[in-house]
Amino acid sequence: NATEELTQFYPRIQGLNKLQQQRKIIQSEWWKKCDGSKRKIMAECLIPDFVKPQHIRSVVIADDTMRNWIQGTLNNLQLPIICQPDIFFQPKRRITIGKNISLVDGGDMFFSELQTLTVTVNLQGVMGKGVALRAKEQFPDVYVDYEKACRAKKVTPERPYIYKREESFADELTDRKPHRVNIKNPMKWFLLFATKRHWRQNSRIEDIESGLQWLQNNCKKEGIQSLAMSALGCTNGGLSWADVAPLMCKYLHEINIPVEIYLPREYPIRPEYLTKKYLLAP
Repeated sequence: NATEELTQFYPRIQGLNKLQQQRKIIQSEWWKKCDGSKRKIMAECLIPDFVKPQHIRSVVIADDTMRNWIQGTLNNLQLPIICQPDIFFQPKRRITIGKNISLVDGGDMFFSELQTLTVTVNLQGVMGKGVALRAKEQFPDVYVDYEKACRAKKVTPERPYIYKREESFADELTDRKPHRVNIKNPMKWFLLFATKRHWRQNSRIEDIESGLQWLQNNCKKEGIQSLAMSALGCTNGGLSWADVAPLMCKYLHEINIPVEIYLPREYPIRPEYLTKKYLLAP
């Protein structure tokens, strides 16, 4: 980021070497201001005047809505236009289930525009894998609050815990002043949902259902306006999407707020398990 005081400028060869050294940071899922990774991930290649057309190999876009405009702008240049939403932290597709649920394929839940993000946890105060580890590294204050909640027995299989964070996401996501960034629901809350009792154990589907029942009964009272979730217990918990997803949709369909359920990345889901007929079966 050229506006930062700590930023250094390098000629081409040195700059390429520096980029190699910083590749791990540039390809990381997240960045932090305190360790310099936020500044480094914004590294820029400054080119005098313009880039000659013969040096452009392809154009990468986040979604197909831009394709026609770019083709018109390029005129006669025969360049491949590649739709690759993942590098823009965007999902590949969304599937609408009922009146308020979206199944999200790909993307990054931590970039969701919904108000409350669900972090799957155990009851031991350990955030060692998956979504929990990401939350711990990205938002250390969430981890501190989670540890306190575990010690106070405020997180149980029957009762998730809500950390109502008041700091804006905008400062984390951009180098602009937070009040100049248009982000929906910048004040994120975290729903700490126990999918395991001990981190070494697998998830129990009866615990998932108990937590969902509490959520259905208390969502409005707690002030949750919209909710993003992973597939509860389906990654490190040993449960299957075919069993958990209908349970999630049964309870979440009744809370009448926007809900996103992020599909497991680790394995493909059979198409019949992604339908309203299966997920909201009477």
